[in-house]
Amino acid sequence: MPPISTFDSPELLGALEIGAFVSIFMFGTVTMQGHVYYQNCQNEPKWRTYFIALILLLELGHTIVTAQSVWWATITIADMVIKPGNGYATAACTLYSSVITFFVKAYYINSIRVLSSKLWLSILGWILTVIDFGTSLVVSYEAFMDVPREPNNFSFEREWRWLITSGLALGALVDVLIAAAMVYHLRQLSPMLDLQMKRYEKSTLFISAALMIPVDSAAKMLNRLLIWTIGM
Repeated sequence: MPPISTFDSPELLGALEIGAFVSIFMFGTVTMQGHVYYQNCQNEPKWRTYFIALILLLELGHTIVTAQSVWWATITIADMVIKPGNGYATAACTLYSSVITFFVKAYYINSIRVLSSKLWLSILGWILTVIDFGTSLVVSYEAFMDVPREPNNFSFEREWRWLITSGLALGALVDVLIAAAMVYHLRQLSPMLDLQMKRYEKSTLFISAALMIPVDSAAKMLNRLLIWTIGM
């Protein structure tokens, strides 16, 4: 029988807490994006408003299970001599992340299809996204199945390390593909986008009044939000 691994706080607990805090902070950013969107979505298609609402609800669920996973790691199992390496909250984080990532990437790949005349680029993006989603679902399923067997010397992480690593690499590849394609085509359409920027004047004034900051600062904030959105 292999030796039981210890719960390495600097590597495991520290990484979990840092990731959780960053995730919760980003949820606040996404919430602000959603608020600004719904202040200016009168002319948007209904399906898009429902889609944004679905993403926000999924992000809320992801934030809740993220906070629960920190509680589990720091409170629930704190007095255990042999600590498990996996829990239901952690597995739920993986599942939420898989679903959210799939929806968002599929949306932006569809945007690339609309902006670009190169259909092969969208097809490639969809294929990679579906493979990435399938990989993430397998990892999520195995994570849930592993919880009743804990503690088991981190056998889940050891057995499925190759699939987890492959999924992360594939997800990063799709992110780079989407970001590069979106930036390229938006730069090609920049003269037309100048006219669309007038729609953000109301958003700029709203943020300026709500946060009591200069209009220029509010415009810079919106620009940052747009850049973050393109990079999702």
